[in-house]
Formats: sequence, C-alpha cells, structure tokens
Amino acid sequence: MRHPHLFPLIIAVGLLLGSCGTYEKDDFETEDTSFSKGITLLPTRQTISADEAVLVAQLFNSNDNTLLTKASNRIVSSTQTLESSDGEPLMHIINYEKEGGYVVVSATTNYVPVLAFSEKGNLILDEKSPAVFYLKEIGKDVSYYKEQPDDSVKTYRKMWKSYESSVQPDYPQIKSGDITSLVSSYMNQWYAAGYDYYTLSNAQTQIPSNIYSSFVSIAEREANPDFDYMDFSFVTIGYTYVSSTTYGPLIGSSWSQHYPFASSTDDPCGCGATAIGQIMYYYSSPEGDWDWDNIYASSGTEDTRLLIHYIKSQISPLGGYSSILIFNSGFLSQAGFSHSLISHSNNRVSSSIMNGMPVYMSGEVNNNFFERHSWVCEGYQSPAFMISNYTLWVIDIDPYPSYDYTSVAGDNTTTTLQPGYYYMNWGWGGSYNGWFLSDDVSPHSGLDLSTNRYDLVDIAPSN
Repeated sequence: MRHPHLFPLIIAVGLLLGSCGTYEKDDFETEDTSFSKGITLLPTRQTISADEAVLVAQLFNSNDNTLLTKASNRIVSSTQTLESSDGEPLMHIINYEKEGGYVVVSATTNYVPVLAFSEKGNLILDEKSPAVFYLKEIGKDVSYYKEQPDDSVKTYRKMWKSYESSVQPDYPQIKSGDITSLVSSYMNQWYAAGYDYYTLSNAQTQIPSNIYSSFVSIAEREANPDFDYMDFSFVTIGYTYVSSTTYGPLIGSSWSQHYPFASSTDDPCGCGATAIGQIMYYYSSPEGDWDWDNIYASSGTEDTRLLIHYIKSQISPLGGYSSILIFNSGFLSQAGFSHSLISHSNNRVSSSIMNGMPVYMSGEVNNNFFERHSWVCEGYQSPAFMISNYTLWVIDIDPYPSYDYTSVAGDNTTTTLQPGYYYMNWGWGGSYNGWFLSDDVSPHSGLDLSTNRYDLVDIAPSN
C-alpha cells in the first residue's frame, strides 16, 4: 500500500558506539537459536537503535536462513542510518567486511523488520546509487506506519518476535487450598514443554479477543463450579514455526547494458535485451544457435556480444527502446520459449520462480513509456510463519476419583514473522542485486517504476 508521505530523506552515516562499528563474532554468538540474546521490546516501544539493528541482522543471518553466511563468520564493517527530513531514523543499513553483504533493518517495530539484504557486496548510500531511490520509497511506508495506532500495526509488531529476548512468563498466582498441588503439577508440565500459560483472568491481553471471549463462555459452562473459573482455568499457548524456503537466485549472472556485453562502448544494448539475454543464458537455449560454452555469468565475450546484439536487433525495430513488451514477448516465442504476459502478480512471480523459471519484469515512471525499465527477478524466499496454538484447560466438573484438568477448547492463529523477498537482477553489472520486498520497485536512482508493471512469467524452452 502506498501512502502520500513524500517528504525528502537525508542520509546520516553513524558509526556504532562512536567507532568504526566493527564487531567480532564472539560479540554476537548465534548458535543458540532460542533468541535468548535478542532485543527487549515493550508493548509501547517502537524505536530500534543502530546497535539493536546490528543484533537483529545477526539473528536474521543465523536463524534458519540458508541465504546468508552464518553470523559467526561475518564482521560488521559499518552502519548507516537513513533519516527523514525531521531527523527521525527510518532504517539502519549494516554492511559486512570484505564485501560480505548487507542487511537493512527498520528503525521502528511498526513495520517489517528486515527491508532488504544480500550475501555479497555492500550497500553504500549515495544519491547516485541505484538502490537509494528504492530505499527512499520504502522509507515512505516506514514513516507512515511509525505514526499509526497500535491496532493498525499488530501484524508488523508480531514479526519482531523472532528478534526478542526470551523472557520467562509471569506465573499465575494460585489460591491456596487442596487444589494447589494439582495446579502446580500442570504448571510444571506446561513449563517443561515450553508453553506459555496464563489464568483465564490474565489471558485477555495475551490472546486474540474473539478467542478469549469464546474461551470465557466455554469455561463458564464447562468448569467445575466449586472453583472460580476465571482464576482456576488456564490458557496454554504453544508455538509452531514454519521456516522460509529459498528458491534461487536461479541465474546468478551480472550482465550490464554496456561493453563488454554491448557491442561498443558508445552503444548500450538496452535493458530489455540484457534481461532476455540472461534468461536465454540460464537455459542455454536455443541449442545450436549460440556457443553457450563461451558465454559466462559475469564476463562479456564476443559470443555474448553477438547474442545481445541479435536480441536487440529483434526487439528494438525502432532503433532505441528495448522494453516494448509485445516485441519482447514475440521474440521469446520466435526463439522457442513458452511464456505468459501478465499484469504484475506476486503470486504468479513466486510460482514461476518456485518452478525454476526466472521472470522478466518491466515498469514505467508515472505511466511514461519513454521512462520504462526492464530487469530479471530470479529468486524468491517464501515468508516464515509462527502458528500460535491456544488451548483452554478447566477443572473437570466430576471430582472423582480426584480433581483433574481437562482441555475443553482450542484455536490457533498464524503470524508472519518474516515476509517474502524477491531477488532482483537489475541489469547493472551486478550492482545492488539482492533480496527486496516487492511493494516498491525502483532499481535506478530517481526512478519509481511502479506504474504499468508487467511480467513475462513461466518462461521456458518449448521443447
């Protein structure tokens, strides 16, 4: 969702603790994935500091994320903070030594925790970098949600749970009496099994309101009337985590529109030809027409230039623009590739990539055809979820042969802990290729390519 918060952003380069912002691996031990060393989040707290962002990045790198090197092998080289014109921090950029990648962390718990990341290269904020405008666009959303009420940002707040330090639950206060030993026994069992648990009277702020109301009605009806059902009924909460799955990057190429991929230094080959060429390289197809053994992922050869020049001649009949979709689609069909031309759809994009097929993407600035850009989306990381399972326990109405707890109701909710990311190959020689949220697409500084977006999905050789 876009929101018209169009104030400019400024870049503040901040070094953690007043120094170079470098941390040794022992400072952030991450083999323990229980998150006992996370950040402390209070219900009303929103702001994430730069040093906390470093810890979030380390936990993100190490927690079942196969995309990135283990945090113990990555040393922070610098941090940068992107601020609004009012001086409010919007996001923190953490770069790692030896071009070891970067992670962009939101500066507020009112928005998605990790905004972008890459295992390679660094993200240096300057006005000429292709990624700056993209981050500014995301910054508008960050600014908007920073000002929204708690009810509007619950989904985002829950995403930060993975980065929060482990805190033991507040154990309920039990009334004295013969039932105390039974209560203690069940509490010990729940604790040993890793459940959170609350008396029904204390559970209202811990579970969704509709589930709470239902549990109260059920407890009133099902619990033993000799005991206060609000104080002697319990709600246990168990958690099931569904990790994200990574597909790609499928191609891993870093072609550009210029020599040595274009035929000459003064004749760029165009973004459309660059994108299509990389997809053809991925499949090494059509066979027999090109010397695929002499075409490489990151270096241009004479065979690469011949391929790109041919593609450009076929999709740029007017002698300039290579992002005319009808020509690009027609060329792929002529070259023996099946595909579908669609209006942009995240679902179709992710499905295509999950089935091993890279996607050709295209978009315009303010519906202006002459400011259209095309690129390749070649990777997808599915969201990570947490399923919260709620169970209501009451003291059985029948006290014979002894009092006992019984479960009388259950329900669950699903929370997104980490959103989906897409690996964008912008066609800039590998610069700023990385994993990005899909809400905004601005690969080139000063360009917002979010209008007239189209995709060529399910691209594959017909044979």
